Amino acid sequence: MSASEHTRRLEALRERLEELDADAAYVSSPANIAYLSGVRIIPHERLIALLLPREGDPRLVVPALEGEASRNNPAGVAVLEWKDEDGPFGALEAAFDGSLPGNDAPRLVLEKDVVTVGLLEGLRERVGVGAAGDVAPVLRELRMAKSAAEVALIAEATRWYGARVPRASRWRRSCSPARPAPCPTENRMPGRSARATSSSSTSAPSREGTAPT
Repeated sequence: MSASEHTRRLEALRERLEELDADAAYVSSPANIAYLSGVRIIPHERLIALLLPREGDPRLVVPALEGEASRNNPAGVAVLEWKDEDGPFGALEAAFDGSLPGNDAPRLVLEKDVVTVGLLEGLRERVGVGAAGDVAPVLRELRMAKSAAEVALIAEATRWYGARVPRASRWRRSCSPARPAPCPTENRMPGRSARATSSSSTSAPSREGTAPT
């Protein structure tokens, strides 16, 4: 996906923050971070977060192990790293200071089905986050609405899939174990030789359940 497409997605979410009465969106699910920034990582138990303010630059917080891969994100989002021995809250504080300067109690919208109670308490204690709303419904809505670039990619994938699936389907129908006849030569899967097909057909049990002599 192009840099312009990721920028469009970030701006679409930013435009919704005013109606949500939020100073920033805090996105922490890997799928939604990938959708917005292009960063595709599996953090396991480690924290990753994308902070998108109503005004100002977004910040991406990732484990140090994922720092190099994340810095090359197509959206051009600034990356802050944290190490296991330090924990993530120092990087989170820096992200909030960079994105929301002078805001002592920013109101966040976050994914309530992802953020734990412990993390929310940490954000309130260490960063001073105020009220928190839910941004998950807005993200689902944005992801359902496809841009022209996304529609073009879906169409391309459909053409690729459609060109390959019928051949495999014909082979499966022709070579089903329920068929008494050997697999037709013209429907053999690629890479399967005539000798292999002949061998497999002669060594298979007969229809009466007895082995061939």
